Amino acid sequence: MSRALTGLDHPLVGVADLEAARAGWIRLGFTPTPRGRHVGWGTANYCIMFPDSYLELLGVVDPGQFTAGLAERLAAGGEGMLRFGLGSPDAAAAGARLRAGGVAASEAQSLTRLLELPEGDVEPSFTLVHLPDDALPGLPLFVCQHLTPQLLRRPEWLRHPNGATGIVSITAVVERPADWFDRYRRIFGAGACTMTDDTLTVQLGNCALVLVAPHDLDTMHPDAALPAAAPPYYAALRFSCLDTDVVEGVLTRHGVDYVTDLDGTVRVAAGDANGVIVEFGR
Repeated sequence: MSRALTGLDHPLVGVADLEAARAGWIRLGFTPTPRGRHVGWGTANYCIMFPDSYLELLGVVDPGQFTAGLAERLAAGGEGMLRFGLGSPDAAAAGARLRAGGVAASEAQSLTRLLELPEGDVEPSFTLVHLPDDALPGLPLFVCQHLTPQLLRRPEWLRHPNGATGIVSITAVVERPADWFDRYRRIFGAGACTMTDDTLTVQLGNCALVLVAPHDLDTMHPDAALPAAAPPYYAALRFSCLDTDVVEGVLTRHGVDYVTDLDGTVRVAAGDANGVIVEFGR
């Protein structure tokens, strides 16, 4: 991977009811941050933080304002993972490198949000670069540079009752994974991309992106049915954890159904996680 890209920064999960989503992920054993509100937009979020990545739960709080397509996506396709961001120490440089490699990345753009802390609001700021829709049609991603990282990672936000320590893989469903090899090679380099049978794995550094055909989704993530959807789409997130027994205990106490595979993987169906299959493993 280029030094301009450091790995997964954060996936975004679009949710229909932001407060209900917060409560649902607490039931899964996570510790959300206080609410954030995007300045000048009609969207807000809660984040689940890890040392080198995080998960963003994104919802509409004012449909009369700009929602960056989220309101339309929720109306048309329901909840689920929308896209993910790649970390970068210099988003503008990453964009220039992508454009030099033939990917028509956008110019750098600024984003600020209000983080509603008990002691008063603070304003985390970011620089973003978006990849064009035709680079990865249906599986959008973007580049994210944190300008104020100290505002987002308080020690108490990194401690989760389920013992989760990070995001280790993202599963996406596409019709023919091999057809996507060159698309990801242009962004991450050939060395990051591996075809195994009918599965494409892209190493993002701190996380793996795994592209599977529709008939293989249930093989990889059994008993976690997603609503019927036409590929391509993001389907699953896998979290590393300290002890899957702890995960099972939290889910049991909170009345969340789960299954445990022979290898110890603990899986929660998409219906209990805003349209995303959630897995835990050591």
